[in-house]
Amino acid sequence: MHLSNQIQQTGKYSVIDRMQRENILSELHFSNSGCTDESCQLEIGRLLSARKVIVGSIGVIGNLKILNVKLIDVETGATINSASRNYADMNEMIIKSDELVSVLLDVEYENKTPIDVTQIKGAWAETGEERKADYSETVPWIDLGIPGFSHFQAGNPLMGVIYLAAAAGGAGLLGFSEYKYSVERGKYGEAQNSVTTSELYKSSELWRNLSIAGAGVWGAAAIASTIHAMIAKGGEGD
Repeated sequence: MHLSNQIQQTGKYSVIDRMQRENILSELHFSNSGCTDESCQLEIGRLLSARKVIVGSIGVIGNLKILNVKLIDVETGATINSASRNYADMNEMIIKSDELVSVLLDVEYENKTPIDVTQIKGAWAETGEERKADYSETVPWIDLGIPGFSHFQAGNPLMGVIYLAAAAGGAGLLGFSEYKYSVERGKYGEAQNSVTTSELYKSSELWRNLSIAGAGVWGAAAIASTIHAMIAKGGEGD
């Protein structure tokens, strides 16, 4: 659809839009389902009384997307012009397709319809600028229980993931270390040999220290997330 709009804007050709095309073909009881080869596209062009048709294909080589297009005379079937461009991804193909139209139609093309970057960048962009986090409606104290919550709520998922991942890592270390500590302490209580008892005691204490470290990591992530959200919220109120 974007390519059709660009061709229309050159003023060199009038484009039969998809709705018109489907209506005409439906009245003629012609189904274009599976019509992908050039001869079939020419047949559709004749049915629509079009003078020219544009056919194209998209290929992939490695990470490159290759768009090939041809402008064909419907009456003679002769190729009038062709163009090909390589793109890093589909977004670049959309943004830079005006260059392809310019070469294909041999015109100086000026893009009169700006690309809607919100469709390309999604939630990360607003009117061409990166979307800013809004902490005005957040309740930072919730982060003491759920680190990262306020940042997700404010639209800052990167910081939310960082705090949540840190807290999850600390909680995982805490849980595993507590389990290992309880196992080692059980063995320590059952041990009779003094050497074995000493080794089990050292092992259990190691796991206890790791458990404390895990709790510290979780707590630090919760406190840091809360303070960060409070500062961000306070800054927006200035």
